[in-house]
Amino acid sequence: MSILVTGATGFAGSWLIEALINQTDSVHGLSRRGTWPASCSHLATHAKLHVCDLSDNSSVLAILRETEPQEIYHLAGYPYAGRSFKEPDEAWKGNLHASMSLCNAIVA
Repeated sequence: MSILVTGATGFAGSWLIEALINQTDSVHGLSRRGTWPASCSHLATHAKLHVCDLSDNSSVLAILRETEPQEIYHLAGYPYAGRSFKEPDEAWKGNLHASMSLCNAIVA
């Protein structure tokens, strides 16, 4: 079974992938940077990390078609709660627009 985790390189996403790699043979993660942080480097041999900005509809759709996930865990979002008041457009883009893009790609 193929599983996709958005926000894979974040705190929650990396711990979820850690748990999932012991339960299934195909785990994919999405990340804007496309590199595992040093604390998660051991995941590189167990989960494929895809570079993706969730606000880019065509990229999201392409990855969904490539990975064909049966389960999706959406943990990506704007990571700076305090800064969101100073950067509301970026916060909306990182949360609402990214989630809408993912939902649209799922139903496409």
